[in-house]
Amino acid sequence: MKKIFFSLLCLLNVASCSNTPNAIIIAPVINQQFNPIYSANNLSARIQVQDLRANRHVMQIIKENDVATLINTRNDLSNEVKNSFTQILTQQGLSINENAATINIYIDKALINVQQSLLDYQASNEMVIRIALNNTKKKFIKTFRMHGKSNGPLKADIAVLERNFNQELSKLITQICNDNEVQQYIKNLS
Repeated sequence: MKKIFFSLLCLLNVASCSNTPNAIIIAPVINQQFNPIYSANNLSARIQVQDLRANRHVMQIIKENDVATLINTRNDLSNEVKNSFTQILTQQGLSINENAATINIYIDKALINVQQSLLDYQASNEMVIRIALNNTKKKFIKTFRMHGKSNGPLKADIAVLERNFNQELSKLITQICNDNEVQQYIKNLS
């Protein structure tokens, strides 16, 4: 029994000593095809993305009685979000023009919070993105949220959490672009 316990303890020690990456890659993948809803109106807009998060890390791993490990992105979150919006809106028939009316996108929150214990982990993702549009009549602002949870035995797999985060970010961006109110306001941009 002592040998089994000692072997388990060694295994846990090795698992906890493995290196945690200092950055993850943000790479939302948009696989869906979108209808060209803006082409008939010959619309153009400029996309501007601002990251308004107070802290720049996207993941924090909190272990019992230890300092949190903060993990940043290897690439710029704002640029990846802008590229994804540009990809979808272009498929929807919107021309991207730096001299046109602006679609403002604000990243208010993008965080993976991992509670790591000796035997298991619990992770939660939260993303909050706002979109603001101005037309000749009024200003439109709408907030979109995405939440996700996962858990498992032993140590959290950073690659799995990264993949889940990117999938949820892709879903959130797609949801925003497919939102009826957002589409109506884009059609009325001045």
